[in-house]
Formats: sequence, C-alpha cells, structure tokens
Amino acid sequence: MGFKITARQREYYRYTGESAELERLGLGSSRPELAWANRKTQLESNNAGSGLNDKSASPLEAVATLVEERTHGQLFDLSYRVDPSETRVSAWLIAPKAPVASSYVVFLHGGGQDRNAFIEEAYLFAGHGIASLLVDLPQARAFPQFAQPEEDLSTFHRTVVSVRHGVDFLVDHSEVDGYRGTIIGFSFGAWIGSIVAAADHRLRAAVLTAVIPRMSEFWRASSHPDVARIRAGLAPETLARFATVTRPMDTLEHLRHRTDVRLLLQFGLGDEFVTEDEVREFLPYSAGNNLLRVYESGSHFQMFLDPVARRDRVAWLLNQLSS
Repeated sequence: MGFKITARQREYYRYTGESAELERLGLGSSRPELAWANRKTQLESNNAGSGLNDKSASPLEAVATLVEERTHGQLFDLSYRVDPSETRVSAWLIAPKAPVASSYVVFLHGGGQDRNAFIEEAYLFAGHGIASLLVDLPQARAFPQFAQPEEDLSTFHRTVVSVRHGVDFLVDHSEVDGYRGTIIGFSFGAWIGSIVAAADHRLRAAVLTAVIPRMSEFWRASSHPDVARIRAGLAPETLARFATVTRPMDTLEHLRHRTDVRLLLQFGLGDEFVTEDEVREFLPYSAGNNLLRVYESGSHFQMFLDPVARRDRVAWLLNQLSS
C-alpha cells in the first residue's frame, strides 16, 4: 500500500465524485472517478441492498498538507468540499510509513470534541501499517435547533455525507482496499458512525463506544441535568415533532438494515447518558462475530479515556482487519 500524497509541499488533488443519496433517507455517498488515468481499480457498486440512488456529481477539490512526521506515520491536514457551498470539511489523514495492510480506519469524535480526539489512537494503527482518517464534525459541538427539525435532519444528513466523501478520498488516493474499511466512533461520532457503517458497504466493521440507541428521543427522555435544563426551555410539542422527524436517523433504525457489518459495542457502567435499559437494546446486535462489552467506567466521557476499552477496540479491529 502506498499513498500518493508524499511530498512535503502542499499537494492539490482535484477530482469529481459521483454523489449518491440514500433513497430512503437522502443520505449521500459516492464512488468517485479519479481524474488521473492510472487508477488501479474501479470500485464496485455499493448500491446493492443499501437503497442507494446516484443522482448528481460534485467536485471535492481536496487539499492535503503534510504537517507532521512520526516514527510510524505522516500526518496530513486534509480538507474537501461535499457540496457547492463554500463550506469545507476538515480532517486528519495519517499515512503509515511502512504500510503492510490494505485496510483503513475512520475515526469519529464525540460531542464537544474535534478531529484531534483520536489522533494518538490512530497512530497506534499506523504502527501496524494501517491508514486512518479523522473527520472533524462541527455538528458535534452544536445543539439541534429543535423548532426546525427538518433543518436538523438535513444537518445530520450532511454530516453523514461528509464522512462518506472522506472515505472516497482515502480510498482513491492510496492503494487501500476500498472494502476493508472500519469505523471507530465515540458518543456523537458513534451515532453518525452507525449510520455510515449501515449505508456504506465499503465498511466491514465498526466500534461504537457509548452510542445512544435513539438520538431522536434523547432530548426528551434523558434524565441528565444538562439535558433536563435544555428540555425545560422547549415546549413538549416541539420535542415531540423533533423526535418524529429525526427518528429515521436513530442508531437502531440503521443497524437492523445492515446485518453483515461486524460490531464491537462498548458501554460504561457509570454512563450518565446511556442507561442500562438502553444498553440491553443492543443485545440483539451482539451475537455471532459481534461483541458487547461493559466497562467499569465512571462516566460517559470516561468511556472515551478508558485504557481497557481502548486496548480492546484496537485489538478487536486488528483481528477483524487480519481476517
């Protein structure tokens, strides 16, 4: 496996990708056609069984800049466009210096975090010759509008699209196998990651840490004091409509549509956002090659920091990628 982005100077990569939308939900995906002629392989259609419907094309105009080198990998500052607006998605791309595998990992951070959250963990994978993409999710640092749930739903859709286009870039600017991708997500990132993994058949495994089963109900059902304070300022009918409109984006709605993706589900006993009853709702997804593990973690955020959980997900994913 060798990355095409190797120069220290800024490199501009421009290509046009086919934007595919999830017919049922309007989610975007693409199987981009590279502008250069020596592309090694054409990705097979990932539409089968996923409800995808190609509708339009849009240039990603990706820009990658080498910013750091470590023993096992190079860190690139990556940005790309996912729609005609001026908004660009930011991400870190870590290219292993000694690539020995044709697989890759997509990292998605939690609420209040940014693309830096998983950077040390990503370097662990670089040590095994595995590439990583760490996508920044600005939506994880903002509250929904609630009163305009259709706009919230559109924002969630764009978040999924931004991750999938990042996968496009990673796959088509390296010699990774497009269908040996995996996702690691925490909290908000685990929620988005569950949707991406369910919609994108290039991804074969996902680690979902401290994921909420139904984000649509979270804001009117959670007993957390911070959530209760936000809820107190909203009319019950506003929350009810928000739940109805955004329900198609719930984690459980998507996991049941993709039964071939392997899952590691990680939860903490002391998680103040994910209840024991909600953890039990994931039990049907822990059979076969899947695992559900509960840790002696004192809080929701401590699940992100838990060294045992980190060790487990790294080991589990390395095993999945070696098979």
